[in-house]
Amino acid sequence: MFKCLLMIKSILLLCPLFFLTMPDFSQSNGQIVSTTPIVYPAYEDIKDISLYYEKTVYDNAVSDPGFSSEKLTYYSDSLKVIAFLCVPEPITIGKKYPVVIFNRGSYIRNDIAFIHAPLFRKFTSEGFIIIAPALRESEGSEGKDEMGGKDLNDIWNVLPLLHSLEYADTNNLFMYGESRGGMMTLQLLKRGFPVNAAATVGAITDFGLYVKNTPGIENFCRQIWPDYDEEKSELCRQRSAIEWADQINAPLLIMAGSNDRSVDPSESVLLAEKLKQLHKEHSLLIVEGGNHPLSGKWSDLRDSEILNWFKKYLSK
Repeated sequence: MFKCLLMIKSILLLCPLFFLTMPDFSQSNGQIVSTTPIVYPAYEDIKDISLYYEKTVYDNAVSDPGFSSEKLTYYSDSLKVIAFLCVPEPITIGKKYPVVIFNRGSYIRNDIAFIHAPLFRKFTSEGFIIIAPALRESEGSEGKDEMGGKDLNDIWNVLPLLHSLEYADTNNLFMYGESRGGMMTLQLLKRGFPVNAAATVGAITDFGLYVKNTPGIENFCRQIWPDYDEEKSELCRQRSAIEWADQINAPLLIMAGSNDRSVDPSESVLLAEKLKQLHKEHSLLIVEGGNHPLSGKWSDLRDSEILNWFKKYLSK
């Protein structure tokens, strides 16, 4: 009996330590951990921004008092990841704003909010809010970027985040992706991400063709996926909308520049042809002379086409 009492006493003494050291299971996908204002650097301090916008365009965007932006940290698969949220200023109390989820291009990035500030401001000036997931391993996010693997969850998990924002109209969600972000947009449509419509610019739609057309890319692929040589066929299929176009059910605007040196515009054309055969609602625009992200002198055309496409599918 005495031994039993000692055991019970020991357990009770250890209980506080247990509760102090036990893992925190309270976090849930989309739960916001922190928010901080974005501090925009000088135009001259942002690498390669001249490929996207001129100085006056950038300066006008980041100094606009009607444009508000902040950096969010939120949970995705128990990882703390980053997204950028931009809204019209001031927010009208009681009003619901349609949402654009922007899926950026490239691999690991740390300049998303700066490079795309004029784009984000354009959408907020038209009455949208825009959220741009940085994806794991970028902007200080935890985890590893798998280029269309588990990082897809970082986009999916903005859904509960948006539901927590009282001014976000979750009945009017739209998605816009460029390059690898276009590829991921298509992957999310396949999963059934609940958007009214989507748009891609310079999207990878046939990953096998992209690899074939990009010298040296396979060494990069092996860094991302150590099993690339053994699993190449399946890794490519998962990232090739051309293989499962029948599962794309949202109205889709497909845009590309005829002078795209990063992703052959034929990838956009081939996907559009496939969607046409399947009687899927879509539109294709190949911009004569346009570059990969349709930036610079093509950005106004790009933005107006996408905005008009999204407005066409706004629900009341």
